[in-house]
Amino acid sequence: MGWIRNIALKFRKENIFAAIFTISVPVLVLLDKSYFRGHLLQDVWLLLAAVIAMLLIIVMLIAGFAVFRSIVKASAGFTILIFLAQTYCSLESQTPEGVQALTLLWSTGSLYILFEFAKEFQEACKENLSKLGDDKKRWEGKLMIALFILFAVVYMVVLYKVLNPIIQSLCIYP
Repeated sequence: MGWIRNIALKFRKENIFAAIFTISVPVLVLLDKSYFRGHLLQDVWLLLAAVIAMLLIIVMLIAGFAVFRSIVKASAGFTILIFLAQTYCSLESQTPEGVQALTLLWSTGSLYILFEFAKEFQEACKENLSKLGDDKKRWEGKLMIALFILFAVVYMVVLYKVLNPIIQSLCIYP
């Protein structure tokens, strides 16, 4: 009985999921072959797929909130820039000097807005990724970070695809 005590003393809480998985898979296989004639494992794989899908959705939502939180902080300046540019471009009396001034205003304003977006996004990433704690060094944490970055990039690409036609229709881009 001393070997059980040694195993129990060396058992850490970080290994609980691995231990449950290691014990439950053979038990499920034996139960399935003995009593359920192979139907139980089909349902377990569906359940596992649902759990993985839910984890992906949660990571996707967290990345989306980080991107949209950053957009909200930078959107006031961007809205003003678009309003000024669309208003000037709809005028009939445009001058080359006015278009140059609008281009300069658009360029500097865009740089400022991109800086504000990057700063807010970095803060949101730090806030969300700090919740991983020491798990960042393990493969699960690295996988979560990679998924977070992937979904954040997807949201930024979608945002770019929506905003690009609006920006390209301005008179500063002939």
